[in-house]
Amino acid sequence: IYPNDMSEMFYNCISLTVLNLNYFRTTYLRFMKYMLYNCKSMNRLYISNTFSNSFVIDMRGVFEKCESLTTLDLANFYTPNVEIMWDMFKGCKNLKNLYIQNFDTSKVTDMQSMFNGCSNLTTLNLNHFKTPKVQYMNKMFQNCLQLESIYLSQLTTESLGTMYRMFYNCSKLKYINFFSLDGDVLSFTEMFENTSANFQFCIKDESDIPNIFNLLLQKPKVTRDCSNSCYGNNNNNRIYASTEKKC
Repeated sequence: IYPNDMSEMFYNCISLTVLNLNYFRTTYLRFMKYMLYNCKSMNRLYISNTFSNSFVIDMRGVFEKCESLTTLDLANFYTPNVEIMWDMFKGCKNLKNLYIQNFDTSKVTDMQSMFNGCSNLTTLNLNHFKTPKVQYMNKMFQNCLQLESIYLSQLTTESLGTMYRMFYNCSKLKYINFFSLDGDVLSFTEMFENTSANFQFCIKDESDIPNIFNLLLQKPKVTRDCSNSCYGNNNNNRIYASTEKKC
């Protein structure tokens, strides 16, 4: 049997502690929404590289409220057709290690609250996330209380309409890299509300994102990364001008 819809398959299995999906045949799978929603006692999940999701289009809330997971290895997940990722890891409050380095986000339109409440993640490397079609990123990292560094160097905003509360309550934030951010958005209210007073950020050109950049200017202790880690090896010895937050 090759199912095309596994939505809500283990929905509210609140007492389930271990789940092995290594033998599932998912060649034609298209829908995974809320598949493991509220499996709050599950502390081990096994998904082998035979678990295919190449044709999946909807992954909303698939791991939402998996509160006991500390490690989630999705390195074999390839997501070239996924359009919806909202709430995907929302409420995974004990998650410390997340491996999603092969996610393909080129068709995704909605990432709102994707990592909302992942309060034990300290670093997120999403440099491979390409976002040409993403329209919603509101609350994407809200309440990531331990998050210190986040890398979004390929983030673009040509389709984006809202970043409302994107980093809200990321109180330990030290570094944000959104080097490729190349367009302003309509809704960015409270984007950096309750973040650290002195985090550092990396952007290429503040003139492309005047509204968002004005929010950063309102945080006097926040600084800009002018080093090679932001600009690469050809940074011409840039120095930081604190009054204008320019390199």
